[in-house]
Amino acid sequence: PTTTATSATASVTGCGSLLYEIPTQDAACAVPYGGNHTEIMSACCGPADVVSYENNCGLYCLAENQNVTSLTNCLTSNGAAYGQVFCNEPGNATASATTT
Repeated sequence: PTTTATSATASVTGCGSLLYEIPTQDAACAVPYGGNHTEIMSACCGPADVVSYENNCGLYCLAENQNVTSLTNCLTSNGAAYGQVFCNEPGNATASATTT
């Protein structure tokens, strides 16, 4: 049997492609865990909780009270590299759930 590995998706050591599977169906964006990403997410996610997932490989939050484009722009403006921010919905999507 042959296996094919794509190194482009495995940017965080030991995390692999599961990093890019945000564990929610709601509109959300994520970044790899590390550096000052926790602070960046806290600054940009507004009322939405910052959630660690995949054994601390990534951090995500719902696009609550903002659309995916606004959240992405905030994350990159605050220091996350463009290639490190990924989302599960198109730019105009907003989260349907709200933080209680």
